Amino acid sequence: MEYIQVIENDCLTAFITAGLSNGSEFRAKVGTINIILVHASSVK
Repeated sequence: MEYIQVIENDCLTAFITAGLSNGSEFRAKVGTINIILVHASSVK
C-alpha cells in the first residue's frame, strides 16, 4: 500500500487506499484503489 487517506465528518468515515501490486518486471504493475465507508451509527 503506497498511500492512505482518512476523511471524517459527523456521519461518515471514509478510508481510501492506493498502491501498486507486487507483479514481476515482465508484467504491467496494476494499481489498486480501495474505498471503505463506515457510517457513524455502526461504530459506538
